[in-house]
Amino acid sequence: PIVATVLNNLGSAYNGLGDHQKAISYFEQALATLKRIYGEEHPSVATVLNNLGVTYFKMGQKDKTRPYFEKAYAIFKKFYGDTHPHTKTVKKWLRGVTACEVVVNFAKTKGYNFTSDDLDEALDAGVLELLAQQLVDLEDAGRVAHVVDQAGHPAFIFTRLPHG
Repeated sequence: PIVATVLNNLGSAYNGLGDHQKAISYFEQALATLKRIYGEEHPSVATVLNNLGVTYFKMGQKDKTRPYFEKAYAIFKKFYGDTHPHTKTVKKWLRGVTACEVVVNFAKTKGYNFTSDDLDEALDAGVLELLAQQLVDLEDAGRVAHVVDQAGHPAFIFTRLPHG
């Protein structure tokens, strides 16, 4: 487990430096090592899965992000329950991914099609993350509810408008 911890820490360091490809390489090595030691479902495996999800999120690759977060969430929930900080953190990331999908889908309904470069710029500038966080905060405050629209896309609806 010490080697896997070092590999995970190196991945985190490179992620923090913005070298996401190198981070992914280290995270994948850590994940493979931990799976050999503990099997598919262990909190240490979930931690690395979460780190991979965060990295892909930062890279704007939402199609790769969600599966990592979903698996990490399922493992943490199984071992720790829904109220544990690790479980809650991954759940918040999942909600953030959903909120980003909502923002992108909304923009598309207004006729704007995001290119991967647009998404990268919006993510680099923190725009999508900021909008996603606002939706998550509104959901926490009971002002919006997460729903799925008729086409099966994630959406939010306002349940209570702010005063002012």
